[in-house]
Amino acid sequence: MLPLNIFTLGALSIQRGDQPVRGFVSRKVEALLVYLAFERREHPRELLATMLWEDLSQTRAMANLRMGLSNLQSLLPHYLLITRQTVMINPESPCWLDAFE
Repeated sequence: MLPLNIFTLGALSIQRGDQPVRGFVSRKVEALLVYLAFERREHPRELLATMLWEDLSQTRAMANLRMGLSNLQSLLPHYLLITRQTVMINPESPCWLDAFE
């Protein structure tokens, strides 16, 4: 599996190996990926939905989260662990974040 490299200092850049990852459906989905990479633990889906779409109803926020997770899963298979209740970066996937350096 190629490493997932996330550069946040300066312009956001997300790469798998040395190739840019493109096709995110929104900036919030990119932000979700960065958050998950930075906070390497399980996160309740309801909390993520509320955090990203605080201005929407819980039903609509959860629908947006499902769409975003589907997008991330299609772009980055094997890098996320998604259950009906939680989401996290797969601890076995190589993931590097410049903010940790």
